[in-house]
Amino acid sequence: MIDHIASFVFAIAFLVVVWLVARWDSNRWRCRLTPFGVAAIPFGILSALAVPFASPLGFVEMNPAILLVWGAGLASFVAASLLVRKFAPIDAAAPFTYLDASHLDAAAPLARVIATIAAAVASVKLYSLLGDFGAIAQLADEEFQAEFGGGIAGHVQALAYPAVAVLVARGRRAQRLDLIFISLGMLGALLYQVKYTVFIPVAAGVILAVQLGNINLSLRNLSLWALAGVAGFMAVYMLGFAALDPESLSNVEIYVSLLRHLVGYLLSGILSFSEILRGGAQQFFGSEDIVLLPFHNLAAAMFGGQIVGNEEAIKITVLISDEGTRENVFTLFGSLYLNLGLAGMLVYSFVLAVLAYSLLGYARRFSSAWFACAPALMLAFFAFGWFHSFFYLLTPVEVMIAALLLGWLSGIRIARNPGVAPVGS
Repeated sequence: MIDHIASFVFAIAFLVVVWLVARWDSNRWRCRLTPFGVAAIPFGILSALAVPFASPLGFVEMNPAILLVWGAGLASFVAASLLVRKFAPIDAAAPFTYLDASHLDAAAPLARVIATIAAAVASVKLYSLLGDFGAIAQLADEEFQAEFGGGIAGHVQALAYPAVAVLVARGRRAQRLDLIFISLGMLGALLYQVKYTVFIPVAAGVILAVQLGNINLSLRNLSLWALAGVAGFMAVYMLGFAALDPESLSNVEIYVSLLRHLVGYLLSGILSFSEILRGGAQQFFGSEDIVLLPFHNLAAAMFGGQIVGNEEAIKITVLISDEGTRENVFTLFGSLYLNLGLAGMLVYSFVLAVLAYSLLGYARRFSSAWFACAPALMLAFFAFGWFHSFFYLLTPVEVMIAALLLGWLSGIRIARNPGVAPVGS
């Protein structure tokens, strides 16, 4: 009992510290959300909730040692923030002074076109695969998902990420018709049946809206977005269940089971990494090849070559509940720690944070909603750091490049900021 109370106090203290550091970081960057804040605060909240709620719900207890690893990883984010901020040309103006709602409005027509094209490509890919797999019920099949997410359809879906983000970020300015285009942009993600492909573009849109002041971080808005997240989580699963059995849509037991599964999903990365630390992490050390996969696959996609899968990253599973639930996710810093060791995790995290803060500073040089999407997308991946690291996948690299390309190709206007030099000067 004493250990349990001590763990809870430690988790609360951790949350208070990261919240204070996040406020300090936000003030230094004159920006509502920074890489440190979006990575640290969701993890801190879930860690504090895991201590009192995990065990009564039949899950393993959180190991406080996970907070030490995360503290070390977040320290590398602080170091990166200090370094990049020293050279970033940011004046005393309000955040994103040269980007406002009118720039989101200007980007909206192209975003709608991209969403429509993405939906058309996803539909054509679905139709062609149904000829091979034979029934809509195969949506839940792993081989079907792998085929659907690959090739041209997968690359077009990368363009849909910033498109959906732009439409979501418009907030109250969005037309009701935009809900249809957001749905079209999300069609491929829903059919792909992988949850992060649904959550990340929407989260990026919310982050962008918060940065621009279109959405306030009030308790009401946070509650509404939390409910939307729950609805999205349920929708991903129910689509697969309905494909297998349409009557499952009216089965109350399935919804109750999914709610418990949601709790397990929210705590899975934290509890899995906790168990590994409790049992001795050295036996699970993987390979740096896993976290370097996106760079190999990006070169293969651009210049031709074999795309390498991440099978090695998903072979390790950890028992986290008395019902036999096993998970293969270990939080952002946990996955880096297990594959690179402590020193490698710190170096990789520092480089990752330098890139994120540099994108944040770079995007503020332009009056372009597309450029602003690049750091928003990266922050969205950080926001799910309590779950796992997505940076061994090609997706984060691809969607951020897509946002930057859309910014360059759609025409940009350099912000008339006397403290900022034009590109190339």
